[in-house]
Amino acid sequence: MSYFDLSTILVLWIAGAVMIFPLAGIAARFGLVPVLHAVARVRRPGAEEDEALEERLAGVEGQLRALTAAVDRMGAR
Repeated sequence: MSYFDLSTILVLWIAGAVMIFPLAGIAARFGLVPVLHAVARVRRPGAEEDEALEERLAGVEGQLRALTAAVDRMGAR
C-alpha cells in the first residue's frame, strides 16, 4: 500500500496555496472592484442631484443645437 508521507503532502499543499492565492486575488480584484465602485457611486450623497444635473445639461445642449440651427438658417437667407 503506497501513501504519501507528511512532508510530501505539506509541500504539495504549500505549492497549491502559493499558486491559488494570487490567482484568487487577481480574480477578486477584477471582479469585485467595479461592483464596489458602482455601489459606492449609487450610495454617495448627492447621486440624485447628479442625475438631475445631467438631465438639465442635456436640455441645455438641445436648446443650444436648436439655437445654432436657427442662426444658420438666418444666415442662409
